[in-house]
Amino acid sequence: MRRRSNDGLLIEFGTARLVVECAWRIGGPDGVLMGRSGHQRLFAGADALDPAELAAALLVDAKVTEARVNARTGDVVLTLAGARTLEIWNDAAGVDAWTLIRPGLSMVVAGADGVRVAGPAVP
Repeated sequence: MRRRSNDGLLIEFGTARLVVECAWRIGGPDGVLMGRSGHQRLFAGADALDPAELAAALLVDAKVTEARVNARTGDVVLTLAGARTLEIWNDAAGVDAWTLIRPGLSMVVAGADGVRVAGPAVP
């Protein structure tokens, strides 16, 4: 997992990649563990942590037990083993909120017009 320049995420699940360019948060049994907004304050200062490293630690080896996608809005909730969730919600119109890329399959993109298959299969 890597943080992208605009506070988005690049999450790799084996050969698949999920590029998140919208609001996101990682939840646990007691509430929000970290998210896109507000983490700059948490990670500022001399003892700053890399948010991508923390997010990776929270999600490493996380098995997806359920995936829900709202086809109209593009919002996603991944329920993970260990009572964690990764929630992604489309918070802007006119741009792609997230993209799922898996070799041999078409790209799945969520934007202002909902979820759609974009383009031919990715090699």
